[in-house]
Amino acid sequence: MADFCQTCSIVTFGEDFGELAKLMPPENYDADHGVLALCECCGPVVVDYGGKRMSKDHFPSCTCEEYIDKQKEGTDAAG
Repeated sequence: MADFCQTCSIVTFGEDFGELAKLMPPENYDADHGVLALCECCGPVVVDYGGKRMSKDHFPSCTCEEYIDKQKEGTDAAG
């Protein structure tokens, strides 16, 4: 099953399905610590309680922005 972080879900499907949200109890999260997860687009990422990818400092090789730009270009070309 493919799961997407919050940003990639919104870009890909137009809404956040929360696939990588609430993976741990909320008290286990803070500004510097999330959950290591696998986003179908980003690859390995650290997500917060809501499933949003945390700072790129955790995984500087993440290509999420490139993917989002390509999706937006495809949408603009089709519309």
